[in-house]
Amino acid sequence: MAELDIASLVREHLGREPGRILASAPAPSYDEVRVAEQVSPLLAMRWIAATWQRYQNGRNFYPTKIDKIIQYADLMSAGKWEYRSDGDTIDITDGIVTGGRHRLHAILLSHTTQKFNVLYRTKKDS
Repeated sequence: MAELDIASLVREHLGREPGRILASAPAPSYDEVRVAEQVSPLLAMRWIAATWQRYQNGRNFYPTKIDKIIQYADLMSAGKWEYRSDGDTIDITDGIVTGGRHRLHAILLSHTTQKFNVLYRTKKDS
């Protein structure tokens, strides 16, 4: 009987090529606080730095849309960036950025302070 390698076992049992396989686990529960906050370049840099410390290889944090950052920064520099109370939040989960990285990089590029909705999430104790 021929030995099966891992890839063959995955194809046989899952019907696809091997790759990232996620085990099912209960989703974590978070306490959430949403606030309207003035985000300065210093605060944006602190959040970005904290995220880079956590993900030193940049995984899930590269500002991938440079054109978007430049567009946002131009609006911010020209004083045309508008705060909307129903706008997208900048998400900070357990101290790291999980949403809004392009807007934070635009703050750095524009050297301006902007008002944003910020959603702070902290994992609940079990």
